[in-house]
Amino acid sequence: MASRNNVSEEVTRVGWLKKQSGVVRAWQRRWCVLRGEFLFFFAKEDQQKPMGRVFLPGSTIFDQPRQSDEPGKYMLEIVPGQYHRLTTGSDSYLLSAPDQNTRDDWVMALRRVIYERVGGGIFGQALERTMRYDQHYGHNLLPVIVEHTVSFIREFGLDTEGLFREPGDAAEVKVLQEEYDCGRKPVLCSPEHDIHTVASLLKMYLRKLPEPLIPSIDYHNLIGATQILDIDEAHAKNLIARELSQLPKYNYYLLQYICRFLYQVQLHANKNRMDAQNLATVFAPNILHDEEEDPHKLMRNASLIQRLVKIVILEHESILPDIPEIMSLKNQMADSASRKLIPIDNDLINMESSSSSDSDVDNFNSPIGSYIPAASAKRAFEFRGSVFIDDHESDHSKTATDEEAVSETLDGAAMRSEIKRLNSDLKNTKQQYRKQIKAALTHVEQERCTIDLLNVRLRNEHRARVDAEERNHKLEHELKELIKKHVNPYYHDLKNIYDSGEDGEPATPAAPSPPVPRSSPGRIGPHHP
Repeated sequence: MASRNNVSEEVTRVGWLKKQSGVVRAWQRRWCVLRGEFLFFFAKEDQQKPMGRVFLPGSTIFDQPRQSDEPGKYMLEIVPGQYHRLTTGSDSYLLSAPDQNTRDDWVMALRRVIYERVGGGIFGQALERTMRYDQHYGHNLLPVIVEHTVSFIREFGLDTEGLFREPGDAAEVKVLQEEYDCGRKPVLCSPEHDIHTVASLLKMYLRKLPEPLIPSIDYHNLIGATQILDIDEAHAKNLIARELSQLPKYNYYLLQYICRFLYQVQLHANKNRMDAQNLATVFAPNILHDEEEDPHKLMRNASLIQRLVKIVILEHESILPDIPEIMSLKNQMADSASRKLIPIDNDLINMESSSSSDSDVDNFNSPIGSYIPAASAKRAFEFRGSVFIDDHESDHSKTATDEEAVSETLDGAAMRSEIKRLNSDLKNTKQQYRKQIKAALTHVEQERCTIDLLNVRLRNEHRARVDAEERNHKLEHELKELIKKHVNPYYHDLKNIYDSGEDGEPATPAAPSPPVPRSSPGRIGPHHP
């Protein structure tokens, strides 16, 4: 087992929590250390050897136990995966935090360890770490949750009154947060999801970032630049733009994206009642704050921060232009998109695998047809009943049949029209499959909920059986104590009285005395004549 010092070198979170353990499930205070994929328990902070540990991958975290007889406590439950249950025999770990914020922080930290591999644990996760996963799997330059929420609001909620000002359903926000934290990427759709709920989810993600979108190191410089807006507005804006240009690339692009979106929101202020000033008031604490600053000073600077955010929203084009690094990333994404495969119907392709390389043609079975790259598609011409691929690398293609087919080649306009038709068919097919996938996901989710309910019922029955056994054991113990205290002394006293004499030997019952004869009148005794 690694030493305590080695544990502290790789630790991601530590703190005191109460852990329920033992046969009677008593609460015991434990020093908890989250390191790598394990959660360790120590009796003391300086203890070298842990008293226990939990292997987190495959586990499930509940921020409130599914059956709790102590609702006043801020508890969380860790249900380990199958591997941990098989190796240790432990099926659940119940922990209690001193307050709700501590419990929520622990839940987010544990979920990051469990679900980061599948793109989860994003709440409270560093932006760069989130983007590292998303870009590894070919996603955009933004966190998926930001793209989902902004796209949903753009489509359904720009005219919603009180947008970003009115809170959403807290329970629904929590459900969506858990979905994204578990890496599930839920599909936001109307009217299933409320606009205010989705807006609250976006604000929560920005607020939970471990470092503000505009890092604290730039806070004082930006405050200073804002203070001279009334003196030299042009110079102040240049200072703000120069300071923001020094942000990390992902922070810069996300800030640029958010400000462009908020500018679009304020264009609908006549309906949603959210102008740039109102939006700045709502978003300023989520974008820029100094955690080390005195709260009173922070309140005094609140108006300056709101003014700064308002200016950045209204003049985002000049203050947050595309910088070379961002342009390079966008070009890379565009190049990646240009290499996407173009759909061609299976019946229109007649090609031998020997005449094509893996880098040029991807030929695989798919419900929506086969695909060839854009580079090869430029050399593809449709014929009546077949497609000729003009590939100079293949001698097999230069046959009399091909020459006859070339003579029947459609002109460029007809080819573009056919490609447009194929793309339209592909789009319709994609929509159909999206519906089927959504229905399948809904069915899977229902089955998962059913399994969860069955697991909850099984665990509840197990706990009820254990509780009943403990109660029976307790009642038997109490009954024995009552008998020992009240019945046994009385029984022994009666037994001693009955079984013991003065000398300690069993007493013989005394024989009854004979009756005394009564004397007759006038007679003195038995010898009187």
